[in-house]
Amino acid sequence: MRTISLLIFPGNGRSIKQIGPGTTLASFAEANGVSNRQLCLNGETVAKSRWNDLDLFAYEGRVEI
Repeated sequence: MRTISLLIFPGNGRSIKQIGPGTTLASFAEANGVSNRQLCLNGETVAKSRWNDLDLFAYEGRVEI
């Protein structure tokens, strides 16, 4: 398991989430009800076309969405 931060603005603000191996940005967004939002990974906007390719569990360093 790995811990990441999910920040929702406007909305609930920051929450801590646990993810497992193989968690993509697409699957994370679906599981957390944010598929309809623009997503940023560590401050950088990620195109929706890349969500399936981005493995959050394997991502190096801290992860803030």
